[in-house]
Amino acid sequence: MAVVPSDFPATKLQEDHGAEIESSLVRKLCRLPDGTFPIFEGTYMERGALIVTCSNQQTVGWLTQVISEISVSADFTLKVGDRKDILRANKVLLRAPAKLVGMTTQETRTLISEQNASLKMADWFQLSAKEDREKGTLFVFLVDDAAIEALRAVDFVVHVGLWKSTVLQVSGKKKDDKTDSSQSTSQQGGLGLSM
Repeated sequence: MAVVPSDFPATKLQEDHGAEIESSLVRKLCRLPDGTFPIFEGTYMERGALIVTCSNQQTVGWLTQVISEISVSADFTLKVGDRKDILRANKVLLRAPAKLVGMTTQETRTLISEQNASLKMADWFQLSAKEDREKGTLFVFLVDDAAIEALRAVDFVVHVGLWKSTVLQVSGKKKDDKTDSSQSTSQQGGLGLSM
């Protein structure tokens, strides 16, 4: 389950908010109507959300009921929902030019982030980075819908060092959404991948 501010993704939780919510949840633990206790597997922060892993449906029900009673010092209300629905993710690929292969993947990512501030790459979750001396480094990221809108605003073209690269949106829409979310552009540096 994902706990987020009511206006997520416009407002995202910070680490200190996550800790505050965890403490509040621990203080509210109590017996469920069937006599059992809520059982959890753990928590972690991901892309501005506190992910709470519940062991059973009774625990999910308890969390859903109690989250409206939790207040955060940042003065916003919280909501909870299924992680896959709240943190809908789009998978995007970005190939950094081969001339940058000598840099570490972190250095390359920092360079891309600094040169393309409007993309807010700090919120991008990096799944992998594969170096190829001839083709360059291929990054795979999970991003939210706001990041896709930011990429659209720059025509899916990002600056990487002295060059440009084209981002390819690989996946993203829910299965029941009839819109095709695959996006490819043929500008310099494009990936030329097909689905």
